[in-house]
Amino acid sequence: MQVAPEATLQLTKTHVGDFVAGTNGVYTLTVTDLGPSDVQAPVTVTDTLPASETFVSATGGTGADTWSCVQAPVQTVTCTLSAPIVADTAAPTITMTVAVAADVLPASVVNTAAVTGTLVGGVVTPVPAVASDPTTITTAADLSLTKHHTGAFTVGSTGSYTLIVGNAGPSDATGPVIVTDPLPNGETFVSGTGGAVPDDWTCTAAGQLVTCSLPGPLRVGTEAPPIELLVGIGAAAYPGVTNTASVTSATADPDPSNNASSDPAIIVLPITGDPETGTGTGTGGSGGGASGTEVSTGTQSTATGGLAFTGFELAGSLGLSMLLLLAGSALVWVSRHRRRRSPDNS
Repeated sequence: MQVAPEATLQLTKTHVGDFVAGTNGVYTLTVTDLGPSDVQAPVTVTDTLPASETFVSATGGTGADTWSCVQAPVQTVTCTLSAPIVADTAAPTITMTVAVAADVLPASVVNTAAVTGTLVGGVVTPVPAVASDPTTITTAADLSLTKHHTGAFTVGSTGSYTLIVGNAGPSDATGPVIVTDPLPNGETFVSGTGGAVPDDWTCTAAGQLVTCSLPGPLRVGTEAPPIELLVGIGAAAYPGVTNTASVTSATADPDPSNNASSDPAIIVLPITGDPETGTGTGTGGSGGGASGTEVSTGTQSTATGGLAFTGFELAGSLGLSMLLLLAGSALVWVSRHRRRRSPDNS
């Protein structure tokens, strides 16, 4: 009595390490013919990807002993081998690359695959019927913060800072995204705004600590709306302060070195005027105004580096210079006249 041929196909599916949202991951699939018979072509592997993964590419083998892989329908990848598998040997390994969506939250997903083969007049048994590979997905968002302002701030007025948060990924940053700004001595919180819709930045203050919250998520490769932070400038801030802010989110940050930004500001005193003389003085600072004492003479002001002249003082100084010039000329004339009358020159 003739015994029908049999073959057992074993499918293993593995990967190394965790997959990170927003990056690619690699699976390896290996089909082995455990015998006792050879398996004839075609041999087919069908891989069903989880919703968070999309097919990028798959390769395996050379020449006629090569897997051909296509995606159809969505989330299903079919790889076909057009060569037999000899008993007790393995077919070329399939290396499959998938992309993990950037907006995936940390999770464990399962990737499943199945194999079928051809054996004329016989039976091919897959072991296991479905190969499963649980995969842990983690997230990472490289947040950055820049902070700047324009010009010098004046005591008794307000100053405005601009703060910009970006996300270089590779994953989306899960909200809330938090910016904290402990104001330096001499500055007080006035307001903080950012964005035009209710789900943008909300800023509050507790003493000197300003906290701005963005519900999120902050998508990879994007910047949040700029935060415009308005602060009051007190006398204690003179002659300068440095304001440092930082950003965090619920998503792990692979590079925290760019999460904080410091912005030094020059603080100047206001110009005070004399209503009767039309003159006034105030203090400038390097970068924010001229150095020294600033004097206003009605419609003009000059930075003198510490020496101030009103219009009347300037006129008096010019008159004195003229008198000194005339006196010097007279002395020269007298000296020459005496030399002419000297006996040595007669």
